[in-house]
Amino acid sequence: MSLTTLKWGSTFLILTGILIAQFNLYPLYIFVHSIGALGWMMSGYLMQDKV
Repeated sequence: MSLTTLKWGSTFLILTGILIAQFNLYPLYIFVHSIGALGWMMSGYLMQDKV
């Protein structure tokens, strides 16, 4: 999996989690958003981001 695919996939999951939250599907949106956030955390680690 390339880094670009990881970033776009994580962005999609975060935005999907926000959309699911609007429908008040309580436990599901937390899991979807968390997986996206973990993807961004992994991409930051792989890019050796110092921020």
